[in-house]
Amino acid sequence: ELGGGGGGDGGDGDGTLASQVDTSFLRGLTMRQRITYFVASLLVGVLCIVLACTLFLARPSKFAKLYTLGNLVLLASTFFVIGPRRQLGLMCAPHRLCSSAVYVLAMLATLYAAIRLNRVGLTVVMVAVQGGALAWYVASYLPFAQRAVKRTLGVCFGRLTS
Repeated sequence: ELGGGGGGDGGDGDGTLASQVDTSFLRGLTMRQRITYFVASLLVGVLCIVLACTLFLARPSKFAKLYTLGNLVLLASTFFVIGPRRQLGLMCAPHRLCSSAVYVLAMLATLYAAIRLNRVGLTVVMVAVQGGALAWYVASYLPFAQRAVKRTLGVCFGRLTS
């Protein structure tokens, strides 16, 4: 789903959220530059998540903030390849809207629990929800992945209840 549509930097202003996103910063970039920025931001996102893991036990709130920042950077990294307009359009596709919404809401709830409420237990729960939502969101881009996850969980939980 990475090809087509001019990389998502065009648009006809159809009134959707995706059409309202300013993508002028992408117009001057070559595809090589876009890929370079994509890889760089992908690495920064992964680095944030790895660094966050070192803080899990000692500083759960800092862990949650850095983990969520890493997730946001990972999500934003795709903007360089397909453009923010196209990425938002893909996220809002009917078969993906629920997983996208849960993923974004889980990130926001994690930050709210960590920053505003400063509740460690709730923050840890929201990080777990965020991780599951990320896995389900990524699976929505892979053919048959969500079906395979459902079957696997069904087998695992079926064994636990038997």
